[in-house]
Amino acid sequence: GEIICDGNADTRCSAEAHPENAEDERCNGADDDCDGRVDEDSDALVPVAGAGAVADFWMYAYEASRVDATAEAAGESFARACSSPEVLPWASVDYDTARVACAAAGLSLCTGEQWSLACGAAAFPYGAAYQPNTCNGQDLDADPATPGNQDHAVATGSLARCVRGGVHDLSGNVWEWSLEDLSAEGDGSARALRGGAFGNIAGGLTCGFRLAAPPAAARDNVGFRCCTP
Repeated sequence: GEIICDGNADTRCSAEAHPENAEDERCNGADDDCDGRVDEDSDALVPVAGAGAVADFWMYAYEASRVDATAEAAGESFARACSSPEVLPWASVDYDTARVACAAAGLSLCTGEQWSLACGAAAFPYGAAYQPNTCNGQDLDADPATPGNQDHAVATGSLARCVRGGVHDLSGNVWEWSLEDLSAEGDGSARALRGGAFGNIAGGLTCGFRLAAPPAAARDNVGFRCCTP
């Protein structure tokens, strides 16, 4: 369409809506449902019951990804974080970039308490005993067609048994930034990474393990996940 006059003082677009072309909204930077808004209500979120001082909250069902991510490429957009299945997670990301990406989606990085509640009281999100190929750690071959054991991130939610309460990949794949401050001085100079990543041994893949990292750390095995504030 084109911009045309609409009365004495207003303008409007001459294009007409074609609802027959509408699709379910996805987090991809496009107006899939043809309602004039982009990426609204497109994130897969899971409700998590609170405990103690933590109220009930919602958490990304999948590790955060970019709006232009696919199953083969992590994308390049910094527009906002998404919670989408079957795409490569947003990795090589520092703490502040992750925090801003969650805020752009109307959410926040998860607190340490929120992350722990979602992962559960058992050693692993799937249970008490380590299962080598359930999540993407050192034992999983991320590319079985290639000789040797390949360790790299896989598409979000692609490991069907690596899930608890509808939240996928809480163990392995990529580390996840949290708001938890692990600095000795309480000045935010070390933030907690949770969940472990590809290449980690079992001890680093547990629900309780915390890795202190400087906010500037942006390795290829570091990602994040968003929660409601």
